[in-house]
Amino acid sequence: MVAWLTRLAAHPISAIAARSGFTSSAHFSQAFRSAYGLSPRQFRQKCATARAD
Repeated sequence: MVAWLTRLAAHPISAIAARSGFTSSAHFSQAFRSAYGLSPRQFRQKCATARAD
């Protein structure tokens, strides 16, 4: 679910972190990187590139 939310460019990463229950966007980014191997920003960029192809 969180990975899907990071694709939504209209929502800042900090807002997605807060909606996901994180009090710190830095902690959210660490947890996201641990789970997906990319930072939320990198994941978002990768998804945007994939959609453009």
